[in-house]
Amino acid sequence: MLIKLLGLIAIVICGAGAGLSGAMRLKRRTEELALSVKLISDIGTLIRYSGQETASLFSTLADNPQYEGFVFLNTCRKLVEAGKSPREAFRMAMVEGKDGLCLKKEEIGLLQSFFSGLGRSDASGQESVCELHA
Repeated sequence: MLIKLLGLIAIVICGAGAGLSGAMRLKRRTEELALSVKLISDIGTLIRYSGQETASLFSTLADNPQYEGFVFLNTCRKLVEAGKSPREAFRMAMVEGKDGLCLKKEEIGLLQSFFSGLGRSDASGQESVCELHA
């Protein structure tokens, strides 16, 4: 009887642990998705009101403490400073840092799609790309 009770307690604890782990992953993924939308919106705002070049956006965003969870922004900044194009820098940074994100492959693909279109047109075209993805 005691062994059955211990087994039952172990099953309940394992189930609760798995549930908590899944909930924490989901919460983190939700926060990263919301932050991704905010990132795209902030990029649109920076393009619209500051007139920054695409390459300098990474530096501005990487310095923002709000985006410290997005390590790929620092990697992008370093790659752009080393002479890579913003699109290439983002692609390389995402290959390097995607394991640190809780986002699914499709969501990372949407971010890559956004950054691949960034810097390919004038400011109003880039604002449209931001509005489309945000």
